[in-house]
Order: sequence, then C-alpha cells, then structure tokens
Amino acid sequence: MARNPQNTDTLIEAVTRLQSGDKAALESILEQCQERLYYYALKMTGNPADAEEVVQEVFVTVLEKIGTLREPGSFLPWVFTTAKNLCFLKLRGRRKDQDATVSLEDYMPRFNRGHIGAVEDWSDRVESGALSKELARHLDAAIQKLPIEYREILLLRDVQGLSAEEAGKVCGLSVAAVKSRLHRARLFVRENLSQYLTGAGTKQASWE
Repeated sequence: MARNPQNTDTLIEAVTRLQSGDKAALESILEQCQERLYYYALKMTGNPADAEEVVQEVFVTVLEKIGTLREPGSFLPWVFTTAKNLCFLKLRGRRKDQDATVSLEDYMPRFNRGHIGAVEDWSDRVESGALSKELARHLDAAIQKLPIEYREILLLRDVQGLSAEEAGKVCGLSVAAVKSRLHRARLFVRENLSQYLTGAGTKQASWE
C-alpha cells in the first residue's frame, strides 16, 4: 500500500471540463481516482464486491451530479463523502465493526509529567516507500481492526492524503476532532506495528 497524492491541477482541470459538458473528461477522473476510491471502500467495507459496487455507484453519481459541485477544487471531499455514505449503507446491519470496538481509553496517549508521549508517524514510511510487502500486509490488518470512525480518518488523512479540513468535511467533524481521532488511530497502528518498525516486542495490540 502506498500513499497516492493526486495531481491536483490535472484533476481540477478534468472536473472543470466535465462540468462544461466534456464527458471524455470522466476518463481522466477515473484514472486519477478509481484506484484510490476502491482501496478506501475496500478498507471501509472489508468486502471486494462491495468496494467495486461503491466505486461504480460513486462514478454514476459523479456523472449525474457533477453540476451540483460549486468548486472544482472541492471534488475530492465531495467524492469521498459520496463513497463514505455508500460504504455505510453497505455496512448497515453488520456487527463486525461494533463487535471489534473497545474503549479508546486503552489507546489514549500516555502522559509524562504533563506531556503527551510522542507518536511515531508511520505514514512517513509509507510516503518514502520504505514498507516491505510483509509490513504493508500487517499495516492493512491493523487498519482493518480500527473502529470504523477511526479507520475512515486514518484512510482519508494518511492513505489518501486529504487535509484535515477536507477530512473534516467528509466526516462532518471539526479539524480538532479529526486530529484527535487521527492521533488515536496512529497510536493503535503504531502499537500493532511496533515489532516490525523497531524490531522489539512480539505481541500486537488488539481491540478485542
């Protein structure tokens, strides 16, 4: 897995063309966003078939409602909001994410004389390409263990590269709430990956 930051200018240009009636611009948008949306939907739903359906429905919505988007620069928050809503429809009635959730107090930052201990930003290794296949597999597994409301923040910020403001628009949260959830999600992922990142320890953290 690797972070996949968008070519913003190219995407905005394609969105602007599509809004002007150039249907061929949809192909460019697909090339830039389809893989990203699929990975997001797959990690949100945990089901490849559901993820494929979500992506298909997202682009049907894009084609039908692109004219309602006021700012082309807001395309990513808009399209990920659409994907998120579709994912939650897929998840409705499922129990696995609820069953996996425990008190987040177990994963609150530790205090030392009034200061919060530093949390290693594992995403730096994603961005630098330093993840081995084995580590990437364990990272995916750790992400999947996160409660859905924390998983979506981590996916949007650290995997998809959205800003805190953009992630907040998608999730209906303030920037402060986004940062808080991201911090806790990173802390959990760090605990799960500590043996691979530092070579120390053999037990992974669990929400169970």
